[in-house]
Amino acid sequence: MNEIEVRELMPSEFREWDLLVEKTQPGTPFHTSDWLEIYRNVLLRDIRIYGCFRNDELVGGCPIFVKSLKGILKVASSICSMTDYCGPLINESSSSKTSKRVQENHEILNALREFLCTQGFDSIHLKFSPGFEDIRPFTWNGWDSKVHYTHYLDLKENVDNNISRTIRKDLKSAAEAGLETRIWSDPETYYGLLSKVYERQDQKIPLPRSFFEKVFDLIRKKDIGYMLVSETPEGEAVAAVFFSSFCFVSIFQ
Repeated sequence: MNEIEVRELMPSEFREWDLLVEKTQPGTPFHTSDWLEIYRNVLLRDIRIYGCFRNDELVGGCPIFVKSLKGILKVASSICSMTDYCGPLINESSSSKTSKRVQENHEILNALREFLCTQGFDSIHLKFSPGFEDIRPFTWNGWDSKVHYTHYLDLKENVDNNISRTIRKDLKSAAEAGLETRIWSDPETYYGLLSKVYERQDQKIPLPRSFFEKVFDLIRKKDIGYMLVSETPEGEAVAAVFFSSFCFVSIFQ
């Protein structure tokens, strides 16, 4: 089997990376170069996209956010504020043999793991996207793991039969209060609700207004999602949620 080369991608290779994100099942818009460059340009974050190559073909990789803690520790993470799913990706083997597919997938992840361990990071935190099933190349080599769960609802079925009594009660209360929900993609509405949440907790909102403006602009241009807003009969927005094919991010006043 050919050896896997891992290195940081150059901007000229971002298009190739985005094509990998598009065709890879665990890939999300959080992985795309457009999303990552919003962080780099607006928040001035140190972001690196590491690519895994087999015979000069990009077959996997992982975006990494790098930060310094008190100028002493160098910390690497695949997630950041408003970016919950952004871990390793691999182009799944097309072999008809299960053992062959597992071997080739493990070769990519092992190469990525070994590369990350040589970059001088004091700690590395990777959060895998839902759908990524096999992380043994990490756990077999001493990495700690924690399982999270993602629940899917089939909207073609009777949703009422698949939600908890508490949620049904909340929905009934919202209907009795006269709340109405509509599509309304407005960054000011979302940012305003988010600001109130942090103000009530006496905390500073972690991201500037310009970040959300860029995100909304990206969502509109790429047509990768929409926002729903719930309003009182008086027209006051009390909740908002982003929906897309990969996740939802909600905020309640």
